[in-house]
Amino acid sequence: MKSIQKIIEKLKLNVMSIDGVPESFSSEVNKLTLVSGGAVYLKIPFNKDKLVRECTMLELLKEVIPVPKVLDICSCRRFQACPVAG
Repeated sequence: MKSIQKIIEKLKLNVMSIDGVPESFSSEVNKLTLVSGGAVYLKIPFNKDKLVRECTMLELLKEVIPVPKVLDICSCRRFQACPVAG
């Protein structure tokens, strides 16, 4: 939870609640509900290769289909986190 708090602070998000997303099997995913009513999904991949592969594919696909917007790639102790807008 400390790494999530650090990312929230870095991105200056005004978060009302944090909920886990149990349907994710290749990353730790949390839904951050914002005070404004919006949502941001925070993904923490289980390994760095997964992060690089997913971010590369999002970049390639954004010209073809709608994809989530990557807000930032933040350092954390385990690997890297790839927060995306929901």
